[in-house]
Amino acid sequence: MKRFSLSILITVLIGSGLFFVFFHPPEPEIFIKGNKYHAVYNEPVKIHFENKRRLYHYQLYIDGKKYKEGTAVNRNGKHLIKAEISFSGKTVDKTFHLTIDTEKPGYPLVNIEPSSIHLKQAAIHVKEEPGIDYKAYLDNRPWLLNKAITQPGEHQLKIISSDQSNGLKNIDIRTFHIFETAFSKEEVRYFLKIALGTEYNPNDKFINKWTEPIVIKPYLETTKEDRDMIKKTAKALSQLTGLDISVLDPSDKRKENMSIYFPKDKDMAKYQGPTYRNNWGYFNYFDSDNMIYKAYLLIDRDLSQDLRNEVILEEITQALGLGNDTYDYKDSVFQQEKNQAVTHYSAMDKKVIQLLYLKEIEPGMDKEAVLETLNPIIR
Repeated sequence: MKRFSLSILITVLIGSGLFFVFFHPPEPEIFIKGNKYHAVYNEPVKIHFENKRRLYHYQLYIDGKKYKEGTAVNRNGKHLIKAEISFSGKTVDKTFHLTIDTEKPGYPLVNIEPSSIHLKQAAIHVKEEPGIDYKAYLDNRPWLLNKAITQPGEHQLKIISSDQSNGLKNIDIRTFHIFETAFSKEEVRYFLKIALGTEYNPNDKFINKWTEPIVIKPYLETTKEDRDMIKKTAKALSQLTGLDISVLDPSDKRKENMSIYFPKDKDMAKYQGPTYRNNWGYFNYFDSDNMIYKAYLLIDRDLSQDLRNEVILEEITQALGLGNDTYDYKDSVFQQEKNQAVTHYSAMDKKVIQLLYLKEIEPGMDKEAVLETLNPIIR
């Protein structure tokens, strides 16, 4: 029997008959690796032939160009795929279209800006795009789009945008604050006067504040009244600022980040250094990018107890980032004249402290940034 070289014609001898069997290349079998959503792949794909046979030649084309198997196809759009199998001069091909769309939907256009402030209510307005589904969640509860939020306090709005064609999602999370009552122009003016700069560094016209828990410890000789006043002040400030403020006993071995020393009057200059101006109290804080992480305070222990209580209240408060004194309000803890003992926060003082520790008032802000942030709640 004559042996044919490789050909699509193969001779078969069965009994006394001679038959000719013609083999054609089989239809290409293609495997596409990628996440398919409906008729669209939402990630780059890799294309392979399956069930390859020896002696056959396989070739893929994408948009008319040769394609190496296993190479990622990552260009978005609709592509023409052609798969060829050749054997001894005969070719069988298969064509089909493949669409890749790896783009997530854009962030929705929402009228509520991140870390924004609102008075009385915040109305959600979402500009909906065609082909995109939207779901809203307020404080992790389902919420209707374009429904106003009136509950005072800090809130988190989450909007999930889902592309109907490729199934990809985008999640936009924004926090904002609703205030029931506004701050007056005078309260904001006084706050800016106290918070921007310090009596020892008037050129520091930026917001400085604590962002971590405060641990206070007194040193040298202190009275029970001193320690009680420190604890009373820490409790009041914790309530006004939301900071975690604790007080250690002088004998406690744990480390503090706010140290209060009670030297005698004759030793104040030694403890304070070159900034000493015959003052009753002193504070200095250390910051990194306007975030305070350590403070050092002095209280003249030769003062009467009433005056020491006043100085304790003032210096601890100023060490929170409210570094200026003024002559504006006689009942204020920030009063420059020391002609009376102020041992409680006035209504104005409380507003000033609360303003500094609004989450929306960020370390490093200048006057313009503060006013822009507070503008919606100034009346």
